[in-house]
Amino acid sequence: MMMNASIEKNKNVLTVSLPDDVDLSDLSMVEVVSKDSSAVFKRNTSNYALNDLLEKITPDNLHREIF
Repeated sequence: MMMNASIEKNKNVLTVSLPDDVDLSDLSMVEVVSKDSSAVFKRNTSNYALNDLLEKITPDNLHREIF
């Protein structure tokens, strides 16, 4: 389905005003894919479990302590 949306500048950030049919709300997480001068917004439905994320930490990707 094709919809029109408007792009506005808010301070130094471009914002996209989407119609209500898109069914996104304030602070919705989306993935943005850019290809051939087009942008596609997809709802991010990833659910992360802390244990799964912690298992991916290795000595090679562990950052130094921050004080």
